[in-house]
Amino acid sequence: MSKPRLTPQEIALALADSLLRFSAQSTQGIGKVLLPRESLLKRVFSSHRRNAERLEALKLNCDIVIPHLALTEYRLENGDYWNRDNSDINGFVRQLSFQSITQVFESAGCRMVNANEFVRERAERFSAYAATTPLQNIAEEVVKDHDPPSKLSVTELLNFLGPTRISTYKQLWAQNEERITQLQRSSIGDLLSEVYRHWRGKAPLRDMDVIRFNGST
Repeated sequence: MSKPRLTPQEIALALADSLLRFSAQSTQGIGKVLLPRESLLKRVFSSHRRNAERLEALKLNCDIVIPHLALTEYRLENGDYWNRDNSDINGFVRQLSFQSITQVFESAGCRMVNANEFVRERAERFSAYAATTPLQNIAEEVVKDHDPPSKLSVTELLNFLGPTRISTYKQLWAQNEERITQLQRSSIGDLLSEVYRHWRGKAPLRDMDVIRFNGST
């Protein structure tokens, strides 16, 4: 008797669960190495410091889930082990992953976040500002520094940042795959640097930052 075939929703649930678990492990590893942590005495007597550390950890997890989601989608789109169009599974995986990120923020009491602190990369900051503020002259505005909204829901942020980041990460991963196929040096560092830049708001200052970042993922 043949086993019942899994539905696209069931497959997506299993994939989302796997990538979220792996992302959580990566977040923990990177956090131990790269996240700043105040002394115990300062943390005990300052709720502001504790809240800042908590938000930083939540942001890091979000910034790690998105590239893992991108690679999952890429494999579904380009893998030859399933003879079907997996766009429906990809849609479910993305929906479940974004929902999970939102739920984590909400469980920590952070349904709304300060986008000015959360969005750090310059181009993303301008895009967030432009999406919420009428612009008179885009050519003039694009060269200025702008502060994104002080309050934005996590859902809005994910819907805004997620698709663009995922597309970028897929392109960088595809370039890396092509280089490996041609027996050229891997360009995985470009992808890691882009993830790091979205997280910190600037490119890593030295290769060691990328190595430490990669070693914890």
